[in-house]
Amino acid sequence: MNLPSIATNIAGLVTNVGATAAQLSGIIAGFTPPELLSSLSTELPSTTEAITEQITQAMTSAEAAALKTFESKFPGIEANSDKGVVDKFCGDLTKADLNEMIEFITLDFKNWQIPATNEQVSAMAETIATKINAQLGKGGTSYGTYRLNMNQKINWTVAYGEFVVNQDDNGLVYAFAAAMAGSFN
Repeated sequence: MNLPSIATNIAGLVTNVGATAAQLSGIIAGFTPPELLSSLSTELPSTTEAITEQITQAMTSAEAAALKTFESKFPGIEANSDKGVVDKFCGDLTKADLNEMIEFITLDFKNWQIPATNEQVSAMAETIATKINAQLGKGGTSYGTYRLNMNQKINWTVAYGEFVVNQDDNGLVYAFAAAMAGSFN
């Protein structure tokens, strides 16, 4: 997945740069530790290029939040993480969005050597989607555990935030962290 290209494509669809910039700034600020908030620019972007940068920054902030949540919920376990963005998000993860997320997680798990089946990844993605949908467009973090078998489980966290793209579509930035753990972790 070429995230800079996807961010550029989404930024090109934005019709109200001010509204999009304000929402992305809110996502970034929401995931930024209080002690670092003063270092964030308060000037809202006004160009497509600046929106592209802001989408990328929002994904990076979400990834940091997913890792921070993982560290607090599953101390002592090192996690892998990744980030993404969904365009045409309409307040509810559709089957297409869910399939995109499943592909994304499956590829990451393969790269991270987490031996989850397609059915297990699908069930985990559906749980994540349910938690995102329950927030009704409000950004946040969530976590869970998915049992692979009697001795192994996947601990995971997700951070996400929704932003307006145009009058018909919203975007969703998200990041997740995951690690496989034995039953005694």
